[in-house]
Amino acid sequence: MTIEKAGFDKAIREVRIARNQDAKVDVNLEKGTGVLALTISPSGASIFVEDEMKGTSAERPYLLELPPGSYKVRVSKGAHYRPQNFTMTVVARKTVSREVNLQKIWVKDTTVVLRQDQRVREGMLIAKYPNGTVRLETSPGVFEEYAADEIQTVAPIKAP
Repeated sequence: MTIEKAGFDKAIREVRIARNQDAKVDVNLEKGTGVLALTISPSGASIFVEDEMKGTSAERPYLLELPPGSYKVRVSKGAHYRPQNFTMTVVARKTVSREVNLQKIWVKDTTVVLRQDQRVREGMLIAKYPNGTVRLETSPGVFEEYAADEIQTVAPIKAP
């Protein structure tokens, strides 16, 4: 006799039953899946397995139960991060782990107009603090901060 269920190992048993007898066979199916564990920084990234969206990362590892096999995985987070593509091999009853650190791409996305001389500063917005101070990366690796009382306006740069 063969017993099968999706996500479990197949169980094959030989059973002999005498005529006019009842028989009871206990079978415990073992999970045939493995776990893919992805720790992704920064959180909020989209996770695709074989081009199918599986979810969004959080602060804790993202766990995905899959049948054994090799899978194409893509992790992406908007236009400001370089996506990562890789292959992971899932093994039955095992957890395979990977740390994914998405690299930020420098993109000019914000304009700051200063009060005193109407000077315009453009760059990538790094932070807008509760007190109104703005931290801007004006070119890769070059940071400037402007206090709230120095700023006339802060506005996103619209894509062409």
